[in-house]
Amino acid sequence: MSQQDPFKPEIRAAFASPLVRYRGLMSDQERETLREMFIREASDPARGNAVLPGTVTREVFESEWDLFERDEPLLQRLREYCLGGTLRAIRDINRYSQEQMAQVRLRAQAWFHVTRGAGFAAPHNHPMASWSGVFCVDPGDRDSEFQHNGVLRFFDPRTGSNMYMDAGNAQPQGVFAVGSQNFVLESGDLILFPSYLLHEAAPYFGERERITVAFNVQTQGLVDFHL
Repeated sequence: MSQQDPFKPEIRAAFASPLVRYRGLMSDQERETLREMFIREASDPARGNAVLPGTVTREVFESEWDLFERDEPLLQRLREYCLGGTLRAIRDINRYSQEQMAQVRLRAQAWFHVTRGAGFAAPHNHPMASWSGVFCVDPGDRDSEFQHNGVLRFFDPRTGSNMYMDAGNAQPQGVFAVGSQNFVLESGDLILFPSYLLHEAAPYFGERERITVAFNVQTQGLVDFHL
């Protein structure tokens, strides 16, 4: 009879946060049409958010938060992609059944950003929402001089996880990794994340406008959850 190794560890992943990425959503033509629409609207200051958040700089145009409520067919199609992707993530992460998902309804607020040279969004999260997302219409220019030009950066929510570093915790792998997570956005990317995560849009340097759509989601229905 073989003797069981008494020092074989049981390792549990705890406190992980899901980051979801879809690639290549919408056609090139649809994204180009969105780009032209948003640049045109950004040229009219009256169409901007009347109460601009303190997290974005003046090089960033932020629209009103009614993008998914507008009637244009292309914006409704964008809404279907963003909310459809969110529903899929909710289903998979919560392991909801088809019957449970049939009870889930989403409410969303959406807006777009047009970012020009040196514009950025400072670290922030999105209170009063369970999920948030960023859809990339146009990532703008790639500038090799700036390694993290315009990246979407998420910060590790485990406060103090890097307060002391030595060989014992220098290279944890996979879900145990410590530090920020960067996304270099491509046209058609949809990034979903829990709204509690602190994140930023790093300073963007480029001649071409960087255009993204952001949204927050709350769910209705399926209220028989357990705390």
